[in-house]
Amino acid sequence: MKRAFKEYFLRNSNYKRVPSNTLKSIIYNEMKTLPLTLITLVAAFTLNAQPYIALHSQGHINYYETFQETLDNAVDNDTVYIPGGLFEIGEVTIDKSLHIYGVGYHPDSVAATAASRLDGNLRIVSGADKGSLSGIRLHGWLTFGTNAENQTVNNLIISRCYFFKRNSNSVVSLSYNGEVKNTSQSLIIEECVFDVNLNGGYCPSVVIRKNIFHSNVYRFEDSYFSNSIFLGNFSSMTGCVFENNYICQSGLSGISSSIFNHNIFRYTQDFPSSGNINNGNNIMEQRVVDTFVNVSGISNIFNRDYHLKDTSPGKGAGSDGTDIGIYGTSYPFKHVPENPHISYRVIKSTLNENGTLDVEVHVRAQDR
Repeated sequence: MKRAFKEYFLRNSNYKRVPSNTLKSIIYNEMKTLPLTLITLVAAFTLNAQPYIALHSQGHINYYETFQETLDNAVDNDTVYIPGGLFEIGEVTIDKSLHIYGVGYHPDSVAATAASRLDGNLRIVSGADKGSLSGIRLHGWLTFGTNAENQTVNNLIISRCYFFKRNSNSVVSLSYNGEVKNTSQSLIIEECVFDVNLNGGYCPSVVIRKNIFHSNVYRFEDSYFSNSIFLGNFSSMTGCVFENNYICQSGLSGISSSIFNHNIFRYTQDFPSSGNINNGNNIMEQRVVDTFVNVSGISNIFNRDYHLKDTSPGKGAGSDGTDIGIYGTSYPFKHVPENPHISYRVIKSTLNENGTLDVEVHVRAQDR
């Protein structure tokens, strides 16, 4: 571990002229005071150089320049830490059970590191069961499978990611082509922001909670949608439960045999319709501007504030007694991934008069 940490420092041009004894001292002091995950953070996230991806594998830490190289060297149950910076990934396939963490995407939390941005396309295929993806800003598309035979992935969590609409092909699809039914089980998508469409691939039993959807959501069966904000439209939904959401769609065309409970609707909805049931406590005719604190800034979605206004009838009106929307539940919406978060960093470019290098890094632990 010490060797990996030292090698990373040596790669950075700011440290090439540091005397070896001084470098050893820096490394020793950092190693002595930081737990393993924070060592990785300091090494991978704080230096002003080409960012390296850290791979925690079987008790060792190694650093790689590209995402593909990291995946090639990973094995099941490894953890991947993607630092702030831009990574051109082309098209990569994840076929192992990995836990992949970025530093986040929101400007107010990545000022010290920059966002973990992947430009390209991700395919998650069979073998990636029980993995997770968190804290990534993806410019491209994400799909399950390369064909019908390898699109089944069970027990996967996608959380606190931002899916940016790079072009008309940008989509998150839980099916390899969006049309063939996927039988994946126990998928969770939570606390993400979607500027792209979400295609469920007719997956059953998906849990969709505390997400912001600026685009459309479609092709889900027997799934659960809660505490989310739907600003686009639904279609091809059947047997689903919608609870504690804000829903902007006019009418319920394309939705059938579903249950609606404790939602805020932009427009009045008629029940029953196509087998859809109003299970009570739904709130009608609530405009976006009357519901949320601030929804201005079409060009910059990060200026928006989706807390409910004090005057909103959705305050405390959720099924659990908390607010309807993403800031309800006992654990309201967060955009920072759960791994330790660098909130401040200063690294001097030259040694001081004592021959040492001043490095100041502030790290915040996450409670969830």
